[in-house]
Amino acid sequence: MKKEIILGVLSSATLIFGSALALASTAMPAQTRPDQPMSPSPARLHVDQQELHHFAAAVKEIQPIDMQAHTVISNKSMSEKEKHQKLEGYDKQITAILAQHHLTPRKYEALLKKAETDPAFAKRTESALHGLG
Repeated sequence: MKKEIILGVLSSATLIFGSALALASTAMPAQTRPDQPMSPSPARLHVDQQELHHFAAAVKEIQPIDMQAHTVISNKSMSEKEKHQKLEGYDKQITAILAQHHLTPRKYEALLKKAETDPAFAKRTESALHGLG
């Protein structure tokens, strides 16, 4: 039961963040550099206790924004332009939250993927979330 709760929170966070990033990427072309190293796969990503705490705190703060974004996404009466503007605002809020918790969007996304694919990390994240209250 607890594992489903954490995965539900993380999946929701992935959806909103992914939606916001997708909208942002259509507005601005991605800049890639050939000299930029590839990120390690989420399964191999080492997460120390401090980074886990930052991640859990970010997930907790992002969850209400995620719920608002789901409402916007499913709102049939809003135009695509209105949805885009709302989601852009949510993306800015999420980016600010991540910065407060010393995470980049790329790192956050990697940690979300790790939590979805690594049961031990999902359990650690769940414990950290419970520790936050």
